[in-house]
This record gives sequence, C-alpha cells and structure tokens, in this order.
Amino acid sequence: MTKKRECTAQVREEAVRICAYAYHDKNKTVLCDEIVPIAEWEQNSDTVQACYRKFYAEALPAKNTGMLHKIDYNQGYIPQGLLDSVSEAMLENKENALVETLGIGKELTKEKVLSIAKDNLSLRYDVECAEAEGDYTMLLVDGDNDGISDIVAEIYYGGSGGFTEYVFYQGQENGTYEKTCTYHAVHQNFTFIRYDEKNYLCRRLYDYDTKEDSGISLTCYVDGVEAEIKNLMFTPESYDFKITDCASNKYRTLAEKTLENACAYKEKMDQNADIIGSAEEKLPLGTHEYRCDLNNDDALEQYEKFVWTPSNLGTREYISFSGKDTGTDASRDAIQAVEDAIETVEGFPIMIWADLYENKTIVHVISRTGLEHDDNAKKPTGLDDFAITAFLIEGTQTQTVYKITADAVYTIREEYDNNTVQR
Repeated sequence: MTKKRECTAQVREEAVRICAYAYHDKNKTVLCDEIVPIAEWEQNSDTVQACYRKFYAEALPAKNTGMLHKIDYNQGYIPQGLLDSVSEAMLENKENALVETLGIGKELTKEKVLSIAKDNLSLRYDVECAEAEGDYTMLLVDGDNDGISDIVAEIYYGGSGGFTEYVFYQGQENGTYEKTCTYHAVHQNFTFIRYDEKNYLCRRLYDYDTKEDSGISLTCYVDGVEAEIKNLMFTPESYDFKITDCASNKYRTLAEKTLENACAYKEKMDQNADIIGSAEEKLPLGTHEYRCDLNNDDALEQYEKFVWTPSNLGTREYISFSGKDTGTDASRDAIQAVEDAIETVEGFPIMIWADLYENKTIVHVISRTGLEHDDNAKKPTGLDDFAITAFLIEGTQTQTVYKITADAVYTIREEYDNNTVQR
C-alpha cells in the first residue's frame, strides 16, 4: 500500500484557499480546507501553520510543518462569464428561464435508484434510511466533468424542519458509485447546468427565517469533491424611501428622523435584535423585558418583545409581544391596543419600539413587506422591502400617525462558500 498527499494554495480575489488531501488506496480524505486573507497567508499565521501541520503530520518532522506553499494564481474553477450571465438574469428576474435553458442531467426513478443501490453499499444505506423516514431525489449527471456519470442526491430524513443532506456519489470506471462529498442544508431546488462544455451544480439558496429565495449557488466539482463554490446573493444597493399616511404636519419631523435611521432599524431587524426606543426602559428581569407608558395614560405597562425565529418550513419569523398582567383593566387595554396595532401593519411584523415625541409615546412597528413575492413581478425579489408604521395610542383609541415604506434596489454580491464536508 502507498500513501500520497496533495496540497494547493489558490488565490481567490483577496484571499488564499488552502486545500490538502491524503490518498490511501482509492480513498481520498480532506485534511484541511481553509480560506485565509492573503496578508495572513504571507505572514504564515497560526491558522496557516495549523493547515500545514495537518498536511505534514506523520510525513515530515514537526520543524518543517510551517512551510509556505507556492500560490496557484489561477482564476478559479467557475468562469466569470457564467457568474455574470446568472447575475444578470437574477436582476432581470429571468434566472429560472436561464437555468432551464442550460439545465442538464436526468432525474432517476425510484426503481432505477434501487437497481443501482443494490450493488453500492453506501448508496443503499442512504436510500434505506431515507425511505424509512423521509424521501430523496437523485440526478444522473457527469457532475465532476471526468466523462463518467455520477449521482447527485438530495436526501430528506423527515421532520418539519426541512433539513436535508446533499451527497455526491462519484461514478467509477467499473460502473459503481463512491460517496465522495456531502453537505447539509435545508430543502433547495437544485439541478446541473452546462456552460462552455462543463457542468456545474446550481442551487436556489433559501432564507430560512423569511422563507424566500435569497440567491443562487454554483459549484464546480473536481474528482468527486467540490473545488469551488460561488454564491450569488441578492443585496440591497439602495432603497426608495417614502413617507406616507402622515396624519398631520406635526408628526413630519419625527417621521423624517425615523427615515434617517431606517437602515439602522432594518439592520437590527435582520439581526433579530430588539429595537429600544427613547420611551422604553429595559428591565433586568429578563433578556427582552421592558416598561413603558404605551397608551399615554400615565401608567407604565410591563411587557416582553423579541423576534420569534422558526424551526420548521411552515412558518416565518414574527414578533412575539406579550404583556405582564398587573391586574388592572387599563394595563390590559394598553397591551391589547398594541397587539391590535401590530396586526394591522402591512406585511409581516418583526419588531416594535416606542419613542417619546412632544410628551407623547409613539409606538413603531417594523415589518417585512416584500415576502410572498410575485414571480411575475419586474422586481427580482422582495426579500429586503420593509415598512415602519407609527401609532399614537391614547387609552383605547389608536391612530396611525405616519408610515415609511422602503423598496430595495438590488445588486448581486459574489461570495465564497466553504461549508462543504467531504468524506
């Protein structure tokens, strides 16, 4: 038996990707797969040294494990022309048509999968587990461009979370399949596309909290494992802000101030963080407990607010707001009035806060308004559209004093993904 190792350091824009593999017979093991800034690589940082220690372990004396490797200054495995074409299609809301045009691969029937699995131990085990608890989808395609068909599978093991395992079974010359690469995600639409005589995995990325598509991921496989993953993400370039439904000019100043801080509020919403207004007092009793005169009756209400995040495919993120019963009708009425106001806002309410303005408490609700996006709309996605609605609650009476709408204008951001687990 012989052992062989391979290590590469490849430039990716401002970073270096260090990949190391060990071969034993026909088995390939990933020793390390790290992306570090070029400056860190040049300084031979602790992270870089750790990668090469793994590579040289039991092969060279320890004193040699900090050696730098020559950088491979290639342009990556996924051509920029493909990235540009997909990005352009995404911005024009035409990515589905492009993927359909470039699509390649054949979905295997259950009967065909079982026929193949009987002669492949790892594939048979995965299929049996999936059939017992969930389901699977398998494509037959030359995924790593070596001239031999492979099987790429999405395996769902049951439950409402939608969590799945994606597996690459590399086709061998003798007609069998070897499990060479896996990664875990939630259910995603996936296929292979062909560009410039090569095949690439194409996945629709999924925002679990909002239940909306957030971008497209392209993967190039080499020798049964991922060589490069590029994610193309919808990213707001700017916003078209409007102040609407302003009850009177006296609220215009507050509305304009809120608009100035709208992007900061949006960032808090994206972080699932509490937004704390000038009229609120955070209590030490719990992480999300507050006190405020919500309905301007000179009595303080105590309440809890936080962003509820989903753990299944059937629900979206949402605000959780509840009051502490102090035993008075006025307190219960105030809490109920806020709950009623939350239910009236456009879209999906995510967080509330209360600001003091001209000796009155103004309750604000920020909501996502672009979800349930129309696939036929001119705009590519509504993932980042939002609104802020302001209410004046006095006793049991509620008035909308203004509303701010924000429609995102998008660009596409390219980013690397290094989450694949290889076996």
